[in-house]
Amino acid sequence: MAQTVSAIPEGMHTLTPHLTVNGASDYIATFAQATAAGCKVTMPLSDQFWGDRYGQLEDPTGFRWAIGTRKEIVTPEEMQRRQKAMFGGA
Repeated sequence: MAQTVSAIPEGMHTLTPHLTVNGASDYIATFAQATAAGCKVTMPLSDQFWGDRYGQLEDPTGFRWAIGTRKEIVTPEEMQRRQKAMFGGA
């Protein structure tokens, strides 16, 4: 029999907004500056299969930040191949 799971992951809320802000890079610390200012790394900065260098932080007040930069344009086929390789699918 399948185990029942909560639709809301532990530590999350029923609504978790994400904001995309034009020019945000003018206003936020780089990854290293953010950690030096007291942010906790929740996902280390690394190259991702979709073509971005990406990581996540939590600031001292509890806000979670995703910081990314585009490194390359990846075709849908290449992205799918990389995703499968990353998760053990091929």
